Amino acid sequence: MNVLMVFLGGGIGSALRYAVGLLIGASTFPWATLGVNALGSLAIGLFGGWAVRFGWGETTRLALIVGLCGGFTTFSTFSKESLALMTEGRYGGFVAYAIGSMALGIAMVALGCFIGQNNKEATMDSKTVYMFTVKGRGGTTLDLSALKGKALLIVNTATGCGFTPQYEGLEKLYAKYHDKGLEILDFPCDQFGHQAPGSDDEIHQFCALKYNTSFDQLSKIEVNGEGAEPLYAFLKAARPKDDAPESDIAGLRELLAKHGLKGAEAPGDIEWNFTKFLIDREGNVVRRFHPTTTPEAMAAEIENLL
Repeated sequence: MNVLMVFLGGGIGSALRYAVGLLIGASTFPWATLGVNALGSLAIGLFGGWAVRFGWGETTRLALIVGLCGGFTTFSTFSKESLALMTEGRYGGFVAYAIGSMALGIAMVALGCFIGQNNKEATMDSKTVYMFTVKGRGGTTLDLSALKGKALLIVNTATGCGFTPQYEGLEKLYAKYHDKGLEILDFPCDQFGHQAPGSDDEIHQFCALKYNTSFDQLSKIEVNGEGAEPLYAFLKAARPKDDAPESDIAGLRELLAKHGLKGAEAPGDIEWNFTKFLIDREGNVVRRFHPTTTPEAMAAEIENLL
């Protein structure tokens, strides 16, 4: 497959260089084509740096870039302008041109890859959880970009909810996978039935004493409405609906209505306490688990990310 990508890239690169040659005309000054070679090689590098956005593997991207670069620079090196140097007996000039053309092409591809990769990372950060900073207990802050490379489980919790025993399962997940790269971000939320009373420290003490949690709790937030934490606005936009059977979603809503409780009021809203978002190692939201989905049921998907 990768050999095929090299040849494919070589063919495309050669065709591109031929097309550019037609556009610039039949110049008899070969050094002028070095500028075309440089710009084309830079474009190839930029493309290579950005190709990761399409989900291509590192080896596949490298193979394609090598092919593109090889085809483009080789066609530039042996263009009719440079070959004219040989027919005129200017062999030294031809050799110098050939070496300079290939070296320049490789250097510009490398520069383009560097620029494209860095630009890709900056752009991706602006569309992932890494662009957010959240409040921790005691006035601290957590810049989520510090968690790059880790899988995240983001949960809105409550200490007086029927789902509160899920803390036990969350702690088991944390104990099993933390050393492999899992972090749990626990956001207490009192929006649903006022089931998270108390201060941040009181909630932390409750979790540590009753469920022996070793992951920390962050500062209490809102997840729905105008006062929703910006991180949660992003999470809901990324995954507007819980990944759960319609029967589970309808069942919880019926149960809440039966007890006069309100959950989600607008499309995309968090249904209730213990809605769980799974984030991959690149900061992308990959799953949104319904409150009725137990931590144990998420273990396999978490392991796949690690």
